[in-house]
Amino acid sequence: MTRTPPPTDGLDAALSDFFRSEMPKPWPAAPALATVPTRRDPGRRARLTLAASVALLAAGCWLLSGGGGGGPAGGAKPGAPADVLQNATARHPAATDKAKAKAAATTDPMNGFPQGALPMP
Repeated sequence: MTRTPPPTDGLDAALSDFFRSEMPKPWPAAPALATVPTRRDPGRRARLTLAASVALLAAGCWLLSGGGGGGPAGGAKPGAPADVLQNATARHPAATDKAKAKAAATTDPMNGFPQGALPMP
């Protein structure tokens, strides 16, 4: 890539001379800054914030998953066999009784039920 030099005309030279004459000579020294005590570890606060947020997220997930006392989320006692229909209620108790009987009779609770919605009496 080739560069073309800027045009040299009278206006450019006059403005350049004017602004150079307005600049102080010699340039003043920078003001001295007050000494600021240095921190030993500038990233410590960020790391502590990150650790606290990760711990809070993990604790929240653990509590929401049912790990925070009271047993599993279904209300079953620890060590008890899993019963899908434990404490179930329905508008039609006969349908619930039929489902409980099927679940007790076979290892596959959906055995014998038609695909789709359950027939309600």
